[in-house]
Amino acid sequence: MDRLEENLNTSSRITTRGDLVKEVVYALIVGVVITLITGFVSNTPSGLVGAVHYGFPLVWRIVPVVPEPEASYDLVKFVVDVVFWFVIAAVIIFLVKKIKS
Repeated sequence: MDRLEENLNTSSRITTRGDLVKEVVYALIVGVVITLITGFVSNTPSGLVGAVHYGFPLVWRIVPVVPEPEASYDLVKFVVDVVFWFVIAAVIIFLVKKIKS
């Protein structure tokens, strides 16, 4: 009987790990999607001319105001934005799961 209980406990732990992995993947996807969406929302500081800044909370995409603009990207700030939104999404997913149970 102890062996059966041990197997049941092991399988429930695997399910819990599987749920955790799913939640982490969902939060990561949400983080990336929100970061990409903020790449289309202007976040230019007031009084600054010559370029339009995109990204929130950090500016990771800058488009100069010229006839043929070529955007520049800051990959480090992009990753920090993804992590920022990932953490927010993970906390929301965790809280929703806690409220439901």
